[in-house]
Amino acid sequence: MSLQFLYNLNGNNNGHFKRYLDGFIRDFNPAISWYVSSGSDFRNPIFLNERYMNKFIKGKNNWEPPDLFLYTDYYTPFFDKLFPFHMTQSFVKRMSKFESLLSEHADLGGWHLYQDDRTSVRVKRFEYLPTIKSRIDKELVDFTDIGNEPKKVVYILLEFWSKQFGIFDVNLVYANVENEFMSDMLVKSKAEISHITHVRYGSGFGFAKATGAYLKNILHKLKVKYFISDPYLTLNDGDKAALKLYPSLKCDGFKSILTPLHVIPSASWSCHGDVTVYKVKNYELNLN
Repeated sequence: MSLQFLYNLNGNNNGHFKRYLDGFIRDFNPAISWYVSSGSDFRNPIFLNERYMNKFIKGKNNWEPPDLFLYTDYYTPFFDKLFPFHMTQSFVKRMSKFESLLSEHADLGGWHLYQDDRTSVRVKRFEYLPTIKSRIDKELVDFTDIGNEPKKVVYILLEFWSKQFGIFDVNLVYANVENEFMSDMLVKSKAEISHITHVRYGSGFGFAKATGAYLKNILHKLKVKYFISDPYLTLNDGDKAALKLYPSLKCDGFKSILTPLHVIPSASWSCHGDVTVYKVKNYELNLN
C-alpha cells in the first residue's frame, strides 16, 4: 500500500513527483525512510547511504537503502526557512523542457539546504503537493501555531555532495505536519515504512515534550525493517496524550525485537546521545 499512499499524497498533480512514482511497478512497495521530527537535519540520507552502512554492517545483514525519504516536522519556521517563497517560485512556474533541464543542472543562486566544506545539499527539483488538513485536539496542545490550518507538503529532488561519498541524488517528501498525525495517517493507510529515524525528537502535546516512545508500538504495523534511534524513548505524558488522541498508535499484541547493527556516535549526529541502527523483527505476544 506504500505506493498508493504516495499517490494519495500526490493527489491530482501531474508533475515531478507523479513522474517519479510512475517509474515504479504497480503493486511494488518502494522503500520509504521516514525521519520523524526532522527539522532541518539532512544527515539522514548520508548515514543511510548504502556505501556508508556497508562499511559497518557485515555478514548476513546486508543493508537495504531507502528509495524515498519522508520528513515530517510541525514547526513551520523550519519549513519556511528551508523553502523560502522567493526561491520556490522560480521552480513552480511553468517551464519549457529546456528551461527545466537548465534549472536542474545550473547554479541556482546558492539555494542550498545545507553547505560546508564536507557536505552540500542542493535543490534540483521542487514541487508543492496538496496540503494536508490535520486534526488536533486543542485541549491537548499548548502550541497555537499548530491549530487546524492546512499543512504544506513538498516533493524535492536533492543533489547531495559528500567529501567521502561523492555526488548522489535523493528523492524526498517534506510534510509540515505533526509527527503523531502522520503516524496515524500511515497506520490507517496500511503503508509500509522500511526505515524510521528517531533522533532529537520533539513534539508539543500538552505541557510535556513527547519522546516519540509510541513509535515502538507501530513498528510492526508499518512493517519497519530498520529503526534508527537515540536513547530517548521513555513514555511520558506527551506520548500518553498522543495515544489518547490517536488510538491507532497503541500497542496491539505485537512486540518488536530490536537487534543493534551499528552505533553512530552522538557527536557525529545529534549531540543527544548515541544513535543506534537496529534491525527490527516483530513477534506476536501470547496474551492467553
